[in-house]
Amino acid sequence: RTCAAERVDLPIYAALLAAVRQLGARRGASLFSTLYATFACVIARLSGQSDLVVGVPSAGQGLADVGGLVGHCVRLLPIRNAIDPQRPFGEQLESVSREVMDAFAHGECSYGTVLRELRLPRDPSRPPLVSVLFNLDSAIRDGTLGPGGPAMSVATVARRFEIFELFLNVTQRDAGLLRECQYNAALFDRATVARWLRLFREALVRAVRDPEVTVSRMVEAPDEARARIAGFPAPHAAYARTARVD
Repeated sequence: RTCAAERVDLPIYAALLAAVRQLGARRGASLFSTLYATFACVIARLSGQSDLVVGVPSAGQGLADVGGLVGHCVRLLPIRNAIDPQRPFGEQLESVSREVMDAFAHGECSYGTVLRELRLPRDPSRPPLVSVLFNLDSAIRDGTLGPGGPAMSVATVARRFEIFELFLNVTQRDAGLLRECQYNAALFDRATVARWLRLFREALVRAVRDPEVTVSRMVEAPDEARARIAGFPAPHAAYARTARVD
């Protein structure tokens, strides 16, 4: 297992963002849930799996009643998703949105606690349970620091190392959204990740045009991707239960 990482950035412009907000609102889903559900559908289609876990980072200061604490305090929420390729995306969105709200309602249950309770067999070559993450950052606008203060602009720094295999972080900007996708450089290359991000955008466009489109039609994996998926090992392969990290 290696942790060397790179990042691909691609935008989503304001017109599509406004349409995605409206799509979610009609289904009682937040912008976060709408983007998260679309991302989960893309991962499900690319991996050929209908039962998958996508992790979400969540701020932990509020749970511990320490809102004034200066610190990262991020909790990882593993959210299990059942993705049916033949289900209309609107219905899939409602289902995923309920799972997301349930996960945040039980955010005090830590990732470590979940792992202890599940007693999953460990594989030292990959993170346990969660290998893909999604996050939507709060909007931070360019501007000035106070009346008459210095001008300020916001930029994120790409990490050189990443624990997880794929991490899509979406930031809200004045012109729309910026998708920042960190990836394990030993597993994926830049062209592949960029293609997946374009697939994500195309899925949003199709869902906006027709919320009743099935997941399989909304996320149409390219022929090349389907050929590669067909050659992958079975997702339920048995792992060595004696493997340990010393």
